Amino acid sequence: MTSVEVFGSIHHNENGYTYIEVRRTYKNRSGEFESDLLPCLHWSRQEKNLLSSLKKGTKICLRGRLECKENQMFVIVEEFTPF
Repeated sequence: MTSVEVFGSIHHNENGYTYIEVRRTYKNRSGEFESDLLPCLHWSRQEKNLLSSLKKGTKICLRGRLECKENQMFVIVEEFTPF
């Protein structure tokens, strides 16, 4: 099992998935910071409801693990803290 701790911003899409946008620590050749959208799955229904209620762009720290499902990597959220 791979444990992760991720800091980023919340994003939601029309399919009901929650993503966390993680800004990279280095700049690209154009001198801009890029970011990655990591799809999140929820460990419990309560966490899903709480995470879904946060507004887009809310800064968050989450802890969880990485899992591969359907040839895609997901962060399985075990706990999170908005700030």
